[in-house]
Amino acid sequence: MNAKVTQHPWSPDALFSKALVYVGEMERVDDPGDWRSGLWSSLSLELLLRAALANISPVLLANSKAGWRNTHYALGHAPTRKEFIPKSVLAG
Repeated sequence: MNAKVTQHPWSPDALFSKALVYVGEMERVDDPGDWRSGLWSSLSLELLLRAALANISPVLLANSKAGWRNTHYALGHAPTRKEFIPKSVLAG
């Protein structure tokens, strides 16, 4: 029996992996001046910054103004409400 290990969506590894996917999408665009290149570049940069914060602590990504449940979720606990949607801090 193989156990499937899933990463927390706000873990540094998960965020860095997603940033690498976005960098790959950016590299697929032939023209660096194309709007798609800028889009993928900015999205990958945001995820790299979030990965750096999460490397210190995922709690730094939790939007505490939206409620304590986000911090609770960032600490790796299961949501306490069925319809809970985690909210992270806004960039910029």
